[in-house]
Amino acid sequence: MWFEDQVLFPRSIKSLLWAIAIQESYLSLSFLFLKIIAWNPLAGFVDWLFYLVHWKILIYRCILCFTTIAFAILNRQFYGAEKHICSTRFEKICRALGPRHIQHFVITACLGGLASHCCIKLFQNFDPDKQSFLSSFLTLENDFEHIFVVQHGCYTAIMFSLKYFICFLYLMKFRLNKETKIQLIKQEVFDLLKDSFICVLKGLHWFYLLSIFLGLLLENPMISLGFKLNASESYVSLLHSLINLKLFLVTFVTGFIIFFNWSLYLAVFNILITERHIFPIEAPLKTDKSKSFLAALGNSESDILKYLAVLDLRLMCQHDQERRKQIFTISHPGGHPHQWNAISQLCISSLKNFVYKLHEYSVLTAAKESKLSYNKGINLIRLEEQKYFTETPTQVPTFSKQVIASLCEWPAVAYFIDELPSTKIKKLFASSQPLIWMIEALGYLVAASYTEDKFGVIQQTLPEIIRLLLDIKMAEEKLPIDLVGFKTHVKDPYGRYDHIHQRVALKGSVNAALCRIADVFKNDINGINLPEEYLRYFQRYLNRKNT
Repeated sequence: MWFEDQVLFPRSIKSLLWAIAIQESYLSLSFLFLKIIAWNPLAGFVDWLFYLVHWKILIYRCILCFTTIAFAILNRQFYGAEKHICSTRFEKICRALGPRHIQHFVITACLGGLASHCCIKLFQNFDPDKQSFLSSFLTLENDFEHIFVVQHGCYTAIMFSLKYFICFLYLMKFRLNKETKIQLIKQEVFDLLKDSFICVLKGLHWFYLLSIFLGLLLENPMISLGFKLNASESYVSLLHSLINLKLFLVTFVTGFIIFFNWSLYLAVFNILITERHIFPIEAPLKTDKSKSFLAALGNSESDILKYLAVLDLRLMCQHDQERRKQIFTISHPGGHPHQWNAISQLCISSLKNFVYKLHEYSVLTAAKESKLSYNKGINLIRLEEQKYFTETPTQVPTFSKQVIASLCEWPAVAYFIDELPSTKIKKLFASSQPLIWMIEALGYLVAASYTEDKFGVIQQTLPEIIRLLLDIKMAEEKLPIDLVGFKTHVKDPYGRYDHIHQRVALKGSVNAALCRIADVFKNDINGINLPEEYLRYFQRYLNRKNT
């Protein structure tokens, strides 16, 4: 596919180069700072230059870069734009224990151990002669401490892998703002530093507890591997080793480097992948039709391509007057608005499908509430559900459904098999972001057509657009009220309230689009053919009363 070869792959390479450049820069500056503290500015700077070009240092830093590259390659099979919503706890467990996730845990653990080993070697070569006071804080004394730090590197990598899936770090987050890449990276760096510091510090106490309980079990394997442990390196001295400030410092710094390097790559990768791509409204050549704006907008193979196309539509309708003119043009000869017809048809059909799903969910929720409240109305509810889901009451359940129904009678089994709360509405709003951008784009485009549409190509579909926006408004109001998560300022790293935030965004975008259209066409409303009930509802916006 052209999009993966010409857009995604170059952006992936560019993000990897950016991440490695930042990684090498902050590590080099950190060692320069330590060299200056250890000696004086001039001697520290000269020694730092020799330190950077030493062949051992170059090898270990190349291996450290390799761990970031390997993590980037591993990330390519997971990243996307839409979140997968699990219906049951059993599905969550099966997904977490799937081959791809297990592979991710194992590979990241190995990469974490390798990265921590490289960090140890970098610290050991910081002052091989041990002439500065910092060498006593950075150099490990025995194999036991070395193994301890490497194990913590594996542990930190596993914790990062868990956060990678639990917090959906592989999902792309698109932005409407126009900041440059440098500005966006600067905004992310401080949060990444703070998050890495807190996460590694929180994970350290659990790792110390595991080391205390498992230290006795690890002593014999270490001896069998050929490590010579004296009395000071035995399990008896483990508690004394754990309260060693030097070991704690080296362990924390190596874990912080691993966590920050991978978080930095994901942030840079997200910024570059979601960067706006301007699609040509009309492909100059017949062979480039797949690269056109309409082809990308109607794409169903790549969710990132569709998101970028809708994002381009949203920004174009608000800011780009020259490209809007291409939408308002008509064909010669014939006088047909092909561009507008294709764009409007695609947006309207997508939004109508979404409205149908909103109504479907509202009816299903109302039916369930009525079933719980009124036992006498069960038959009527089944008829209502049959109307929307075309299930025959005489349908005999399959053997698998009978088995599941019998298993659900056991509370322990039902806990894993029963559907999780708000699953349907979460799935409904999981892919709603492009629809919200379509609503905003239609609002800006219709408002701009009042002065820019010389041929009146939008006038025929204007009543349908207004009716559709009002339908979305009414369908959203019929949804059940969720009392949790309406405070959008609350930090939600696990995405538990994403559907509520998306619903708030949907409501705001519909209101803004209707207000924008009402302000522009307020004096010409009599020329718009709207049914009486829609006109009565639209009158609120004509009177400039935002709801």
